Amino acid sequence: MTATAEEGKVSWSFLLPLLLGTMLNPLNSTMLATALVFLCNSFKVSAGQGAILITSLYMTSTIAQPLMGRLADMFSAKKINTLGFILVGIASLIGIFAPSFGWLIVSRIFLGLGTSAAYPSAMALINAKYEKEGKQIPGVILGYIAMSAQLSMVLGPVLGGGWAGVGCFLSISLF
Repeated sequence: MTATAEEGKVSWSFLLPLLLGTMLNPLNSTMLATALVFLCNSFKVSAGQGAILITSLYMTSTIAQPLMGRLADMFSAKKINTLGFILVGIASLIGIFAPSFGWLIVSRIFLGLGTSAAYPSAMALINAKYEKEGKQIPGVILGYIAMSAQLSMVLGPVLGGGWAGVGCFLSISLF
């Protein structure tokens, strides 16, 4: 079966926020991997203690991603996607103003909840859009989602190396 130009057409105003949302979890993981030593030094904790920042996000995501998918099915994928972005915003504020290492852990838990909403709600929104139009989801759409996750893993170390210092400086100097 050959694809027509119409089947490959992408509504970027619809797709771009979904792509950005699905990038957040892998982006955050790779950013933290680069910034972990700096964070541990800044908050005077060992690397072993700092590992809880990684574990807290992954444990939260393990539980929250299927839950967010179920909530998207029950309530509204759009509402759950929006909730995810709100939770990421809250996590960001907690992280920026974290007066202690414990608050960074709280930030990572909120971040895990927020980023877990992105992928299942994005898939539900994409599915609903094309189902409503009576069309199959074009492979290019799924390809863009896969590429966005890979791209975020490339950008993470660059952003984590440069911006981690700024974030730590702000949180330490404010408190």
